[in-house]
Amino acid sequence: MKAARSGAEQSYYAGRQAYSLQAPQALFGSRDLFRRAVAQDPGLAKARALLAYTLIQAWLQGWSGESALNEACDEAEEALRRAPKDPYAHAQLGFYHLNTGHFAAALNFYRNATELPGSSDEIRVDRAEAEIYAGNIDTGIALIREAMAGKKKEEVPDWYRCAPWSKPSSVSPMPPRAISISSSSAAPTGPSGARSARSASGAPPTSSTGSMAARRRGCRGNPAFRPHPDRGKIG
Repeated sequence: MKAARSGAEQSYYAGRQAYSLQAPQALFGSRDLFRRAVAQDPGLAKARALLAYTLIQAWLQGWSGESALNEACDEAEEALRRAPKDPYAHAQLGFYHLNTGHFAAALNFYRNATELPGSSDEIRVDRAEAEIYAGNIDTGIALIREAMAGKKKEEVPDWYRCAPWSKPSSVSPMPPRAISISSSSAAPTGPSGARSARSASGAPPTSSTGSMAARRRGCRGNPAFRPHPDRGKIG
């Protein structure tokens, strides 16, 4: 078991090192290393969480289809099942729900993540984004300012400043307050429930999701901003 753990850890750190949005091959290489880590040690929850993250990013970039979201949901939920007190496990499941338009569910996971020991500024800013998409703009701005407080400009990642209310001109704006949290936007918590929430065609259930995905591609999903793997690290 010790040798397997060592091999899984090596694959995990190699996956973080390989992470990039510059080309599909780079992102898929990182994804596959996380898959290898999970195969080597199914209990390595942080590898499952970052596997989910890379799968969602591949979908955001348009490099993978809906099957990647299904796999991401399963991996994120399993990561949380195995590490229920890990803030990054909560955050990655929040990332899944945010990107599939389930804002109420996303907020629940992100709020839990920010309250757990070991949370980070990266998680706080992720929660801020979810708050803003849900219409809680003042709360979101306050969280971003907290994360940036005391940092020099060069120490603040670009994606902290690339907020949902400030998009490239090529992306049509969608005011956050226009997005309401209703019973239809809250996803069930179980894997089978999340699957049933999708339409027969496999598309996420909310009409705003496609527009939201396009806007996120123009922001943090844009390779120009190159989010660092530490943004999704666990522990």
